[in-house]
Amino acid sequence: MKKRFVFILVLAVCCALMACAKKEEQKGPYLAKVGTVKITQADLERDIKNLPEFAQKLFEGPAGKEKFLDEMIKKELLYQEASKRGLDKDPEYLRKLEEFKKLTLIDSSWKRK
Repeated sequence: MKKRFVFILVLAVCCALMACAKKEEQKGPYLAKVGTVKITQADLERDIKNLPEFAQKLFEGPAGKEKFLDEMIKKELLYQEASKRGLDKDPEYLRKLEEFKKLTLIDSSWKRK
């Protein structure tokens, strides 16, 4: 139960970071395509690297990377569906997004000191 909670927490943090990251057009080979979004090996490696060290261990080796890729695909599918439904225009979502931006900027300023 605790491992599942940690995994969900890590995934939520990853989702939040990815939602704020600027999407760049990907060229070349990719591991998966969800709608028009391509997930590359570089995307996979970057997202795993952005996880806390204890969480990175959950996705070691080929089986772990495949599991993480599956989670990235699910996350992208959910994101695209939510966007289609217009949830990105919801006032509560926009308020939370603004708060997240503030916290992220504050965190970045502390890391640069």
